[in-house]
Amino acid sequence: NAQVGTERIFQQLQTRKDRFYDYETVLADIRRLNDMGAFEHVTYRLEETPAGMVVRFQVRERPTISRVHFHGNRGVNERELKGRAGIGDGDPLSEFSIESARRRLVEYYQEEGFNQVAVQTVRGVEGDSNAVVFRINEGQRYQVNDIRILGNRFVEVNTLMERLLLKPGDAFDGTLMRKDISEIIYGYGDLGFIYAEVKPRTVMRDEANLVDLVYEIEEGDRWKIRNIQVNIDGAPDLMKDTTLLNQIDLVEDQYINRRTLELNRRRIERLSLLENNPAIAPPPDIKVIPVDDGDGGDDY
Repeated sequence: NAQVGTERIFQQLQTRKDRFYDYETVLADIRRLNDMGAFEHVTYRLEETPAGMVVRFQVRERPTISRVHFHGNRGVNERELKGRAGIGDGDPLSEFSIESARRRLVEYYQEEGFNQVAVQTVRGVEGDSNAVVFRINEGQRYQVNDIRILGNRFVEVNTLMERLLLKPGDAFDGTLMRKDISEIIYGYGDLGFIYAEVKPRTVMRDEANLVDLVYEIEEGDRWKIRNIQVNIDGAPDLMKDTTLLNQIDLVEDQYINRRTLELNRRRIERLSLLENNPAIAPPPDIKVIPVDDGDGGDDY
């Protein structure tokens, strides 16, 4: 082993000095080393000595990527592409990982509106046989022709449209579309529809490079706070109910605000007096539990 440190390898091994030799443990160690993805081949040799059994693990490392290059990217910055590709300097160099990265890049460009994108890979450049190059031909970006909102009953279409960043006539941008989806969801969440969902659809027009956007909304029920209860497990003398209630901005008899609910959840997760290790106890949380009034209403 040259690229992978010996200490990192030993972290994968259950076969250790001064332990009893076990054939099944050695085979399990071989599987764990293979699962690391850093080696093309792993084997072992045994030597019996008066002091005990000597176990030698032999590995043949995969070649590693020296550098990842992107050429032809005009609409997306290189930092974003590196994150989407999922491979980088020092990662194992294999045809499978390179092809998987190429497909992820194609899918990402298509999400961003470059439906005619083509991505080719080149392994090795002059003076560096372990470099990987992605050559990107983006093609023309789609233009938004029309935007439709379906399934809304409580909120008017015009009110929802005003929240959108992506407008008809704009170049299609998947990042902006995802922001618009979040904005609609949180808009409903501000009104008590904390489980509202938005499903986007893109409809290609017969005209070249035009696309319609359709946002299908499932509003769900509107939730109101009946009461706030505090359940604390552990030594009761360490924390009072009021200590936890002071961390919560929710108010009884008001509709639940989704942003406030999520902010409160994060706040109590960071509270130093509460256990956050899931191996010890379930992490602190705020649970919304429906109450059946028996009157057919949808307030909770």
